[in-house]
Amino acid sequence: MSTKILCHDTCFECRNQHLKGCRTASTRATSAMPLMFLLGVLFIPVGIGLLATSDKIKEKVFEYSENEKCRRCENGLEERMKRGLSRDCNCTIDVHLNTKWEGDVFFLYGLSNFYQNNLRYVRSRSYEQLYGELNNETVPKSCGEYGTNSVSAVYAPCGAIANSMFTDTFQLISINNGKVPMSHENVAWPSDRDTNYKNPRGDLKEAFKYFAKPKYWINRVEELDDDEKDDDGNGFLNNDLMVWMRVAAFPTFRKLYRTLARSGGNGKFMNGLPDGDYKLFIKYRYPVSGFNGKKIFVMTTSSWIGGKSTVFGVGYIVVGTVCLVFGFCFLLINMFDHRRKSTRAV
Repeated sequence: MSTKILCHDTCFECRNQHLKGCRTASTRATSAMPLMFLLGVLFIPVGIGLLATSDKIKEKVFEYSENEKCRRCENGLEERMKRGLSRDCNCTIDVHLNTKWEGDVFFLYGLSNFYQNNLRYVRSRSYEQLYGELNNETVPKSCGEYGTNSVSAVYAPCGAIANSMFTDTFQLISINNGKVPMSHENVAWPSDRDTNYKNPRGDLKEAFKYFAKPKYWINRVEELDDDEKDDDGNGFLNNDLMVWMRVAAFPTFRKLYRTLARSGGNGKFMNGLPDGDYKLFIKYRYPVSGFNGKKIFVMTTSSWIGGKSTVFGVGYIVVGTVCLVFGFCFLLINMFDHRRKSTRAV
């Protein structure tokens, strides 16, 4: 007795024997290849142009916390600050410009290893206070331990951000032309000055009379800017305060300090900074040894791309190069695919 295997359409064994092999086909190579070459041809020249423009921007960086003349100011500074003692210490750095810096010049300070992006740090502020709505009887919960002092007086402004405000000051002196005029105008964001920060109504000294200055501050909030003839640069509208309160995203950052006041200095700096020797006078008040940080002072010009940076230029070149590599890969795939089709046709 024998058995037969019948091959019908419903028989899986039979149909499985007649299945054709499958393979992937590069049907999109011809359409993606021109796009890759086009992006590569566009991106690489743009990247080279950005690098060339950035290279023309003048910049000098002084890591003054590591400078021999300023390092002595760091010793014991944090302890004096915590005890509320005087921390005035001055140091001087020599600056030399080989060529004239034409146009606008910007002065910045920078910190490293300082994490302003910490969540508890970011939340430690009172938006009501900064908007001019003062209440010395209620401690803002968002400020936490930086809300009141030892005698229960409310800090103004309260919070960890304001308490850690950068307090070093800088002044650049030209040996041949005297004091370099610096301006605080347009240092803070327009949205901060016009919308996010408001001073209480009336006289500032009277408004802040029942409030305490933050623990690590030198001056009270209504006395932050001694150069101002009115209250425009004091209180919560102080430019240095608004700049510091806009927290940085990374632990190493720079913040705008001042700009060159080209209309000042009896016209000597109308066209920018002349070449020659300068002295940078620093009031060293901000300790960094507690968090192993470093401080820098930056002098820089700008262009249509902003400040000096190679990030965008390198990024465009890398993306353009990758696109060209993929374009050549698609070209090779397309060439070999045509050869296989020709061989099968024969």
